[in-house]
Formats: sequence, C-alpha cells, structure tokens
Amino acid sequence: MINAYWEYAGTRYKHKYQAIQASGSHFSDITFTMFSDDSFYKFDWTIEPAQSFKSLMLTRALQLREQYKYIKFFYSGGADSTTVLNVFLDNNIPIDEIIVIKFFDNNKSNYEVDNFTIPYLKKIEQQILPTKIKIFTIYHDYFEEYLSDKWFFTRSSLSPRHYSLPKIKGKNFCNLICGLDPYVELIDGTYHATFYDTHAANELASFRNVELFYTTPTLPELHIKQCHILKKHLKNDSLVHQKNIVKKYLRDTPIAPEPEFFNRTYNHLDSVITGKDRFIFNDNKRFLDKWRYVLNTRISGIPVYKLPVGFCQDRFNLG
Repeated sequence: MINAYWEYAGTRYKHKYQAIQASGSHFSDITFTMFSDDSFYKFDWTIEPAQSFKSLMLTRALQLREQYKYIKFFYSGGADSTTVLNVFLDNNIPIDEIIVIKFFDNNKSNYEVDNFTIPYLKKIEQQILPTKIKIFTIYHDYFEEYLSDKWFFTRSSLSPRHYSLPKIKGKNFCNLICGLDPYVELIDGTYHATFYDTHAANELASFRNVELFYTTPTLPELHIKQCHILKKHLKNDSLVHQKNIVKKYLRDTPIAPEPEFFNRTYNHLDSVITGKDRFIFNDNKRFLDKWRYVLNTRISGIPVYKLPVGFCQDRFNLG
C-alpha cells in the first residue's frame, strides 16, 4: 500500500507544495518517500525475474482479491487501466466497483470517456455483474473551492485533473489505481530504475487505502520485470520514447485511444500539463484565469510553474 510523503528538516508533509514552502529555497534538502516498506531493497534489480509479465500481473490481481473485501477500481479506458481490467476479466476475478471520473458535462476533456469508456462499460455491464459501475463527475463547486491559495495546502501538482476519491465506509477495502509505469535512466553507462514523485504518486499521498497495481512492495518483481522489458527496447531515455515502449510491449490496446488534439507532452521533472488539462477550462474563462493565477503564484519569490517539482525517492541498478 502506498505511504507517500515529502520530508524537510524532520517534518513530513502529505502535500508537496507545503514541503517546498517550508524549505524556503533549500529544495535539494527535500526528500520523498513513496513506500516506507523496504521490500524493494531486498531484491537484486540487475536480475530479471524469471516469471512472465503476464503471470506476474495475474499474481498481483489474485493478491489484491485475497487481501481486500472490497476493490474500487478507477478506470479511464486508457492502455494502463484497460490492461488491468483485462487481467481481472480474463481470469474471472471479480471487481466490486469500477469508477470513471469526468470533469463537468459536455466537456472536451471527457472525449475518451464519453465516446469509448462509458459505452464499453455499458456493453459489458451484464457480463460482469455484480460489479457496480459508477460515473463520478467533478463539477464547478470543486474548482470554486480549490482554485485559490488553498491549492498549495491540498494538492501536489499543477494539473487540474486531480484524483478526488469518494469516501467509503469500512477498513478492508482499497482504491485501486493503475500506476506506476516503469522509468529507466542511463547514468554513467549504467541503467537505473527510478521512482519520481511525478509518477502518479504525488496526488495519492493524502488518501488512504490506495493500492497501485503495477508497483507494490508486496510484489516488487512486477515492477522490476517492467523495468527490464523497457531496458531491452530502450534506444534513448526520453520519457515520450519510454511511454511508447511501455504501450507497445507492456500494455493492451486501450479501449479509449487518446485523440491527437490532446497533444500530450512529457517531462519527468515537471508536471504533466496537457491539452486535456486545458480543455477542462476551455469554456470557462474565469476558471482558466484562476488556474493561471495558481500557476504564477510565487513561493520563495519563484513562480510555482518554475519550481523544481520532481523529487526522486531512489534509483535501483538494473545493470
């Protein structure tokens, strides 16, 4: 289970910008922890796990099903979540609830969800009973509350597409999120697997009972296997190149292909600010202006969009 936090001068923070603000300009003194469990350090990362990637994913799905009475799976229809869903469906492993997140109604940022994801889930709804399918829409009141200085005390990235996990009663449940994609860096001639806080973990730190499917201290081999497959096909370590390798060799065909007009760009040391982000506020100039205010807010005299926002937990030698 994820247990992420940022730490500065002995104080732990569940939100990144609180740690940045506390550090003054001493950003390099901030540390990031994603998993407090030391299981990742017990493996020799230079050795590729013998099990196939497919068998490791099945092991992970069974592990989650045995551990939790109730699984709430967040599904977008993209390659990551479609692959996870297929593991459960192909092996007749039940999911208690599938939840899809939208932003507003008739919003262009929902293009994939409206045109592919929701129609697909409706098509298979009778086949996967008693799984519940819920559409969770984030409306204006959410952004009215957070598009202000409050942002920096509640959020850890600049993207408006935050997780907003609905509350659930009880203890024996999990919010299942798809991360993490593997990320490999070539450092002084040696490949390393690297964990950055921008890799899906930053916005999950403040929520409880969050499980990442592909990366977990209860099955480190699954993430290690991904890293070795990525390494085999690596020609350069740009993030966009690595994303394409992951999609080709480690993920199933998405139910909801991303349209070209989103024009996604990546930088492993920056927030992912995409066309999809901008389309959320495309028809609301007031929200767009408030978001620009957030992006230009100064912390320690530096506009927040220029702050170093990627902190690394650790690097593991892949050989």
